[in-house]
Amino acid sequence: MAAVWCVFSFAIIMLAIPSDGYMSYCLSKNPDCWPLDSSFSAFTKSLDGAMVSPSDGIYKNVSLLMNTRYTRRPYFVVMAESLGDVQKTVVFARKHQIRLSIMVSGHDYIGRSAADDSILINLSRMQSVNVKKMVSYKNYNGPAAVVGIGNRWARVYQELSKYGYVIVGGSSPTVAMGGYMTGGGHSPMVRMFGLAVDNVLEFTIVLADGRVAKVLEGKTEFTDVNGKVTVVKENDLFWAVRGGGGGVFGVLTSITYKIHPELPNYVRYVCLYPWHSDSMGFIGDSVLLNYFSNIRNLPRNWGGYLLFNGHNLKPRGVNFMGTLLFSLLYSGDSYTHAMETIKPFWEFHREWSLSIVPGAECRITNYTNFWEYEKTIDDTHYGDQYISNVLLTNQSLDSPIELTKVFSKQLLPGGRRSQGGVISCTSCLIGGKSEDFHDDSASVNPNLRHGWSSMSCGVGWDKSTLKYRNYFLSQIDGWQTEVHTRFGKNVYYNEPPYDLVYWKTAYWKDNYAKLLEIKLKYDPELMFRCHHCVGSDLTPNDGKPIVG
Repeated sequence: MAAVWCVFSFAIIMLAIPSDGYMSYCLSKNPDCWPLDSSFSAFTKSLDGAMVSPSDGIYKNVSLLMNTRYTRRPYFVVMAESLGDVQKTVVFARKHQIRLSIMVSGHDYIGRSAADDSILINLSRMQSVNVKKMVSYKNYNGPAAVVGIGNRWARVYQELSKYGYVIVGGSSPTVAMGGYMTGGGHSPMVRMFGLAVDNVLEFTIVLADGRVAKVLEGKTEFTDVNGKVTVVKENDLFWAVRGGGGGVFGVLTSITYKIHPELPNYVRYVCLYPWHSDSMGFIGDSVLLNYFSNIRNLPRNWGGYLLFNGHNLKPRGVNFMGTLLFSLLYSGDSYTHAMETIKPFWEFHREWSLSIVPGAECRITNYTNFWEYEKTIDDTHYGDQYISNVLLTNQSLDSPIELTKVFSKQLLPGGRRSQGGVISCTSCLIGGKSEDFHDDSASVNPNLRHGWSSMSCGVGWDKSTLKYRNYFLSQIDGWQTEVHTRFGKNVYYNEPPYDLVYWKTAYWKDNYAKLLEIKLKYDPELMFRCHHCVGSDLTPNDGKPIVG
């Protein structure tokens, strides 16, 4: 079986070789272009970090994607520990025309973070955190944090809490900041402080030709491989990288973020309702309608999530199907204000909640800092999955009954889903402060600013439910078709479906042409490639993963 896989893998890679003047990747099976062992040995010795091959015990751990449906097998992995390691790897790969892929936490849902027969740069060891109480930039004077790209958000939150600061970052504690920021970056505090891209002051990136670019608003400092420094007054990379996607314009090594003084109150509202129970019947529609009817009235202090699915559970002998979990967070000065503004949710039929499930009763918790809240958040898990997303506009809330019908229809449990598979959705609140930033300030889809929710729905399966996979996928495809038809074809770059046809406009609206122009300016050979990334329409068959 292994031999068959290798032959199939090689066939896929052979088909991926591009033409039309772009870089043709050298493959490990080709002795005419593949580097000699002595070249690899010299390169490895030059690194501060280590090189990991498929025969090494840690190879799987440092190359595995969170979504295991997309299987990639890099030729080897560079465990970069410094900016120099990244620069040397880019130069080596370009010299020998070897494909590069870039990974930190591997959370990308459609396999962009790794590639077959590539040199994978794993940045997870670059974990510096430097807090500065005062910095001065073009449009900002205040505290900042210079953060190594290998950090995951849990560590950053913990470090900043020691200094009394908070930062706009991901809710999942093991997500890393590079791909998160370059996709836009929503957060429980996005409505208070803006998107992640709105909080970026500066970043360092290694370009395809080996130059190191120090990029900030209105100015970029380039240092070439010989140490020559050139400063230009331009904004193209600062605009493009903040929203244009990770691993597209180069390899990020550090980001300087605005940070914010901790607020006095982080008030979390949690309540778990059943969609249907033996004693109450179908109540999910009423709960969801109340949410859609009142959510636009919450002040910017409130952010967070609604998670709902069609699980069939029997805790303590009581049958119920489907759950709706509210997990909203207030960040602000006044506990009283928090309690006043959450009333439409807090006072809505708490007697319906699943208090029979330990820890599931409706409750309010006030945390002393953001890290104390974040420590309570469960994380995502490895496994086969497929998701889709829609950025819901404020106009969609004009018809809360229609919204309720759409999501209720897709999630009502029954049929083969009762045998193990389930559609799950997460609605992340967006808008608020992010709407104050001009649409042209970064390359993200404007609907990530002006919508009210980034709604992602997905399915997952394992060996026990594999036989239902095609059914699960058809359900998500049907959901995607309906919501995109009704509410607009706008998708969050970091949570997309793999098979999206209209990806360029869904991710970036009218920004794609400008992004492509900048891509070709700094990477004219398209050295950096990934699925549905800027420039991938020029090499349409390149880099697609083996799908399980």
